[in-house]
Amino acid sequence: MDFRTVEQDIAPILKDRQETRCDDMRLYMIYIREKLGLIHTNPYFCSDTIISVFNDNDFRIKNGIATYETVSRVRRKLQNIYTELRPTEAQLEDKKRQIKVYKEYARG
Repeated sequence: MDFRTVEQDIAPILKDRQETRCDDMRLYMIYIREKLGLIHTNPYFCSDTIISVFNDNDFRIKNGIATYETVSRVRRKLQNIYTELRPTEAQLEDKKRQIKVYKEYARG
């Protein structure tokens, strides 16, 4: 998988969909939908498609889909280079709040 290709796929999503800038799962979901041509369909995939994306390397290669980890790394790199692709202060504060809530839960 060529990282420049992944950058070309991810950059427009980050530019157009602000909610993906600090949520890798949402970013990956939109990335997969676009790669599979499911842009105007139900936002939820059938379970077979999800299983194939996460478990079947041949399926990812055939459809030109990068792994979740690659998409996450590319997002971080693009955000380091292009400040306009970074999350807003409000998004960062919300993420910090969510992390705090989770830590409190995890401590019991």
